[in-house]
Amino acid sequence: MHEGFGPLPGLNLNLLVYCLDSGVHHSAFSGFKEKLDSYFEIRKRHSTLNTEIIAGITCFLAIIHIPVVHPAILADAGIPIGPVTTVTILMAAISCLIMGLYARVPFIISPSIGADALLAYTLVGAGFMTWQQGLAVNFMAGVLFIIVSVLGIREFIVKQLPKTIKIGMGATVGSFLALIGFKNTGLMSVANGRVALGDLTSPTT
Repeated sequence: MHEGFGPLPGLNLNLLVYCLDSGVHHSAFSGFKEKLDSYFEIRKRHSTLNTEIIAGITCFLAIIHIPVVHPAILADAGIPIGPVTTVTILMAAISCLIMGLYARVPFIISPSIGADALLAYTLVGAGFMTWQQGLAVNFMAGVLFIIVSVLGIREFIVKQLPKTIKIGMGATVGSFLALIGFKNTGLMSVANGRVALGDLTSPTT
């Protein structure tokens, strides 16, 4: 038996995983499982349907903050938060579907928090350009990224990075998300490029 995920309203994940992965001999489930395995080459890649389901849920939980954090950052640059939220969700959903159903690789794609911050707090926030100009720069950066990826330059650069820097990047993103949370709740203030303790007696709710 598979270990439980905890109670989720309306969805018994234990039963779902058990039926799809452990051998419930039902023609419908068996045929569906075989089609999934054939299309995504799950066994060929030394994985199981159980592992892929858990990985998918984990990836979803890892990026669920994006539809909230991404628009909030860009709103600080003056970009309307409603359209940004819609575009963020659509772009992430469409990109992930293309990677999964067309490329058949377990990659998730969503807007970069680092690029958001560069646009909102450095390029626009410091007065170097308007948010419209910033989006144009971001578009050109995306085109350049495609070019260096196709030519193999990006892979070469990544391979040259020390392992410590690669690990540090993940920790940096986590720290940055915490920074945004502290700032938006009023527990911390940022002014004139300096970070200070916010009003702990009256945080934003």
